[in-house]
Amino acid sequence: MRFNPILLKPGSDRTSQLVIRGRVADNVTAAGYLQHRDRLADVVLDELASLRAEFDAVICEGAGSAAETNLRATDLANMGLARAANLPVVVVGDIDRGGLLAHLFGTVAVLDPDDQAHIAGFIVNKFRGDPALLEPGLQHLLESTGRPTYGVLPYADELWLDAEDSLSVVAHRVVGTPEPPRGDQWLRVAAVRVPRISIPPMSRRWRVSPACWCAGSPSPPTWPTPT
Repeated sequence: MRFNPILLKPGSDRTSQLVIRGRVADNVTAAGYLQHRDRLADVVLDELASLRAEFDAVICEGAGSAAETNLRATDLANMGLARAANLPVVVVGDIDRGGLLAHLFGTVAVLDPDDQAHIAGFIVNKFRGDPALLEPGLQHLLESTGRPTYGVLPYADELWLDAEDSLSVVAHRVVGTPEPPRGDQWLRVAAVRVPRISIPPMSRRWRVSPACWCAGSPSPPTWPTPT
């Protein structure tokens, strides 16, 4: 709860349940959420201060993008927090999606000078292949922004990390592989794919293979027989 003192649980495309320190406070629209902004900022800064007093290092993970300038005035999770708590910011980019260098450069470019001052550098995530091929692009990024790239992380299929909503869920596909320690006898689970869903914890259970059943499908998805 201290690590996520403010939680917005989507209820529809326009409303969310506002949870403060583990307790439901309200059901809000985007406009209604703004009315709580100052109170929520105090909660976030109080919890961050208590964590910094207790631990040697605290990493604050942003939400969405640091460059969502349309939301900057009410931001509590990205540059708004960095400015309020005087935090250095490392922008992490997913190169597997493509367009990474433009994304990192553009993030810095659209921020105002005060926000730009908090950007310390970059990390490249999900890189496939020879990192030497990326080096000229990273050098150009350094020259263009004045910020270094701290590291290049390789793509790792074996990692089972939660994704935001259902972004990494592929319908009609077995999640994971039938290998030890899961074995070759799996429990197949079909879940209705709704706009907001979280099934990664299920996929980490021993011998459980979830997949999504999308609207329009005549029946739950089928799976290939494990070999």
